[in-house]
Amino acid sequence: FAQTLPTSSSSSSEPIVETPYRILEGTATSLNCTLTEEDCLEAEEDTINVSIGLNEYYQILEIDVTGKVATNGYWKTTWNNRIEDMLASYQALSLQGIQTLDALAPLPENLSLTGATNSAVRLLNALQDAVKNIEVYEGSFTSDIPEDEEGTLYTTNVLVYVEDGQIMTFDILNPEDIASSSFYRNKWNEGFETLLQTYRGYSVEDFLALTEFPQNLSITGATVSAERLYGAIKDALTEGGFKP
Repeated sequence: FAQTLPTSSSSSSEPIVETPYRILEGTATSLNCTLTEEDCLEAEEDTINVSIGLNEYYQILEIDVTGKVATNGYWKTTWNNRIEDMLASYQALSLQGIQTLDALAPLPENLSLTGATNSAVRLLNALQDAVKNIEVYEGSFTSDIPEDEEGTLYTTNVLVYVEDGQIMTFDILNPEDIASSSFYRNKWNEGFETLLQTYRGYSVEDFLALTEFPQNLSITGATVSAERLYGAIKDALTEGGFKP
């Protein structure tokens, strides 16, 4: 998950458990029957509540579900047998992936519940409610390294997360390509957290109004990498059609 780069191998085999940087909450309520069933007139409403734990790059760490997820009997058994796999599939998606799913269309097999469609749709609606205020933009930027005589090109691909007109964070999709050598990796790692904090809360309008690369968005010793990230974020917001 880290956007900094490894500089040496670790001998520890213990898994690293991340504490969520932010938790999004959502809810969805619907009848526990299909609209074609005659008993819908007497059906009760079921409510699902979800919380989505994100790391500081807004990658999904965990999803928790509470509330009445399904009626008793067959439907509840179906839910219990499938819910862990379904949540794992959702966790593998980006927030953008959750946002683009269509609850009115047949769900992908790994996100559906045969015989308990309403519960599966209710879960998706709750997840989409949780992420509804976050805008996601995708962009890239390619440049070379000035001292590289071979003229090798490097590309940075990024997802930019915006809320209320401000950059909340970004996710570099190919962090392994951000620097060309161990020297620049070390410089990138040294300055990355400060750079990330500088971007957070940056007004998108002010950012798009920049005509030159500002020094406060640079990393000493890894300027080219920082400029490439800047270009990728600007591409994401510009080509993504950000509207204030």
